[in-house]
Amino acid sequence: MRIDIGCGRRLHRNCVGLDRIPGEGVGLVHDFDQPLPLADNSVDFVMASNSLQYAANLQNVMKELYRVCRHKAVVCIVAPYAHATSHMVNPRFRQFFNEHSPRYWTRHRSFPGNLEEYYLTRTDTWSLLGDEEPVEAGEPNFHLLKLELFYYPPYQGCYDPLELTILRQSQLNVADQIMYHLAAVKAPMEEHELEWMRISEQLEEPEAITQIRSLSQMLIKAEEEPSFFMDSFEPVIMEQKQQKAPRTSSVRRPGKKKQAKSRAAKKRRQIVRKP
Repeated sequence: MRIDIGCGRRLHRNCVGLDRIPGEGVGLVHDFDQPLPLADNSVDFVMASNSLQYAANLQNVMKELYRVCRHKAVVCIVAPYAHATSHMVNPRFRQFFNEHSPRYWTRHRSFPGNLEEYYLTRTDTWSLLGDEEPVEAGEPNFHLLKLELFYYPPYQGCYDPLELTILRQSQLNVADQIMYHLAAVKAPMEEHELEWMRISEQLEEPEAITQIRSLSQMLIKAEEEPSFFMDSFEPVIMEQKQQKAPRTSSVRRPGKKKQAKSRAAKKRRQIVRKP
């Protein structure tokens, strides 16, 4: 079974729509803040696109989703990114999401992916649930397969991933939406099994996200000038890149094309826009 939680008018393909308001595509009229009228281990895929920010109790909703999911079921969540002022003041939003949210949906300790996304915060363990906190009945165990951010236009195509991470975690209004792909883990799994799911699964996404992705590619091709310059963060960026750089016995000098590109990028960063 495949379900779309809070589907509204945009039902995801081949899913049963669940929404508290009747409408076209809604196959099950139900408030997802209440226990889901579905059997345990009956769902293979869950879509929750821009719906869970309205949940009264997100942890209870995640417990219910985990209950109905089969082992290795995939859950796709799209939500407004927390660090945007328009989202902060939205009186209808009850929940907020950022890169740390999935760390509260499991007690798994191993990091699932890129440490650069979290180098400004605690990285000794993935789960942020303290060991002193008792395990609750039905507690979810969702492992992160993939995390993706979608940025406001001024930040698209002008920065590398590390720069975007620093910007996103140090100032507001950089990212607009966040998308998680999660795996419901209900039996022991080795790390290589989860990694295989990350690289082999065709991870589905809402049509609206596909459209945003296409628009982002158009903006990247436009090669706009950066709207925020990274000079003050340069020591941090260089330190992180040096830690990642492979050690070699000899140092290769960059070619003329790369040197010219580097000089152009440096010159562009030194430009101060007039107000």
